[in-house]
Amino acid sequence: NGPPFEAWRSSGLLDPADPVWHVEPVAYWRQRVADVLTGAPGAAASLVEAARLLTLLAEMRVARVTGGSAQPEPWLDAACRQLETDEALDWAEFSAAQGLTYEQFRKKFSAAMGVPPAQYRLARRLDRAALRLRTDDAPLRLVAEELGFCDEFHFSKLFKRRTGLSPTVYRAQWRGVRTKPVRVAGKV
Repeated sequence: NGPPFEAWRSSGLLDPADPVWHVEPVAYWRQRVADVLTGAPGAAASLVEAARLLTLLAEMRVARVTGGSAQPEPWLDAACRQLETDEALDWAEFSAAQGLTYEQFRKKFSAAMGVPPAQYRLARRLDRAALRLRTDDAPLRLVAEELGFCDEFHFSKLFKRRTGLSPTVYRAQWRGVRTKPVRVAGKV
């Protein structure tokens, strides 16, 4: 349950009437699911594992849409690679390079991935931000700037909307640092 799963249900990605998906090769997908289920303990790690699960479900959806292949169609693979970069993107030009109008591209991408291209791109940027917050001490201003956000406040707002935690709290929880004093018998 939760907002991501509600969005996926409303888009048709998760359908209670079709709860079992058969995707090939079975051994490949079994290992991918096992990898997601063997994550590190902790609240921040749980958020990362939830994101990994959503990514895995999206990839399984692609496999289903492309006839069971673990590899997406070339246009979809190219689109995902481009959307994962921080480069400026002219959507009309990019769509034309795929042989589609922007509206056709957006609909086809949304059907395959379960989210529109802009949301996919934002999610990948926020994934990279979460990785940065876990692995280095760069100031939020620098993380926001390097990942293409207009400023650290906008970045913080989007990051919190996605993870439920501000970047500062996320970083602290990931590292096991207390972010608030603990009250004991009326004392701080």
